[in-house]
Amino acid sequence: MLLMDEAFKNTPPKPLIRAGHCGLPDYRILARKGVLASLSSRQLQALAAACTVERIRAGAILPDHDGPVIVLQGAVRVFEVLRGGRRRVTKIAGRGSIFGGFPWPGPLHQAMVDSTIAKLTHDQFARAVCGVSFDTLKPAFEVLVKPAFDILVHYSRALGYPLALRLAGEILFLAQQFGVQDDRGTLIPLRITNVDLAGILGCSVREVIGLMANLRREHLVWREGRNLIVDRKRLQHKYDTGLREQLAKP
Repeated sequence: MLLMDEAFKNTPPKPLIRAGHCGLPDYRILARKGVLASLSSRQLQALAAACTVERIRAGAILPDHDGPVIVLQGAVRVFEVLRGGRRRVTKIAGRGSIFGGFPWPGPLHQAMVDSTIAKLTHDQFARAVCGVSFDTLKPAFEVLVKPAFDILVHYSRALGYPLALRLAGEILFLAQQFGVQDDRGTLIPLRITNVDLAGILGCSVREVIGLMANLRREHLVWREGRNLIVDRKRLQHKYDTGLREQLAKP
């Protein structure tokens, strides 16, 4: 059963907060942002020159945009809107994440903390990276990229790994993306709720509560206030062991 965050229904979206003088991102900063690292210096410089940099406050809903958005700093909750206006969290994105780049409707995004983003139109992105207009590339997107993307989403959701293994993998991902090391372990300084985790995993909050209790009893993951603390090394070992067992099954 998919669990929805009912709090979303009663909380009016906060407006996007625009920065008056954010300046342009240095192209060398973009080069350190995940998939953009594969682009040439010329392409990165063209992207940096075309970007509109904005700061958004925690809780702000990013409006629909007609082009890619790059997270330069902060954390963004990605969610899909279901029937009745309810929303299910599908991902928590960090620095270097790119979204809104497809020419068809995508998921909505909400800043979890004060964040900085860089925005481009589809045409700006296409001209910077490929040197042609987006209208020239759009047929290729529609014919090749969207079907492949739909297949990828379908099979990724069909993975038959146990919930406990998938939860461990998600927590390890969050620890890698946002974790801060201290004497207690790896602190994830975000308000990640059981509802968030249930939405990402596609299960009930009750199941997440039970799985989190198991992790707490093993001293692998526990909460301090609203934050998670992870024994990353031991949780990684548990995850790797579980993954090998799954892969070994006929």
